[in-house]
Amino acid sequence: MSMRTWALCGSLLSAMALATSAHAACTATTIGNITWLQGTSDNSCADIDDLPMFVDAAQNVSTINGSLNKNNNAFQNITTSANADFFTDGNGFANLKSEDQGNKPNTNTLTEFTFVPGSSTTLPTGEPFPGFDGTLIRGQIDDVSGFNGDVNVTVNFVGGGSATHSFSAVDEGDIGALGFDEAPGSSFFVSSVVFSLDGTGGAWNQVKQMEFSVPGAITTIPEASTWAMMLLGFVGLGFGAFRRSRKGDITIVSA
Repeated sequence: MSMRTWALCGSLLSAMALATSAHAACTATTIGNITWLQGTSDNSCADIDDLPMFVDAAQNVSTINGSLNKNNNAFQNITTSANADFFTDGNGFANLKSEDQGNKPNTNTLTEFTFVPGSSTTLPTGEPFPGFDGTLIRGQIDDVSGFNGDVNVTVNFVGGGSATHSFSAVDEGDIGALGFDEAPGSSFFVSSVVFSLDGTGGAWNQVKQMEFSVPGAITTIPEASTWAMMLLGFVGLGFGAFRRSRKGDITIVSA
């Protein structure tokens, strides 16, 4: 086997190892037609059709409008529980905070928030929007009265029906990434999704880095593991080219 082939094989194996390690931090549990996801970061659980959500600045409101993939038009609606509001601190990748964020934890009453698709039929990029079949969030939780570690997620389907899952043993503070996606071979769209801490002793300090899985959509920015695969591939090709050039060198020895 040539050195170029060895180099390419090594690059591919290294890239596969990096990609596997990146996604190894995500735990996937498939129940029925839903795969529930829990990981250390959104990159560890996201796939190629996940689009980031952006929001405009708003203060102490119960409903916030946002957009997918580009921050240029109202698209998604997000509502909170009836007893609390949230705010954002500027335009950009969605970062929703409890109105009591930064105060004593026992004053925080934001226990629930709901994502509801807007009425738009196209993405800000002009692509058709068929609906979404998955959601990922990161966030932080305040221990208000002995948080029991449960985060309850309810998915309501277009056409009726719902599914609920409880993520257990979630630490207060930064929770990493939580969410769900359509299980392989399944087909559904979501009418709303509810992330609830009601009755758990916890409250949402903030919710951030929200992404929605849109069938047929392609992310505009490759994941870290994708960049790693590309970089290692280029290194392998460069090394192979170097070896070939060395083989082609001719040394002239005078008599």
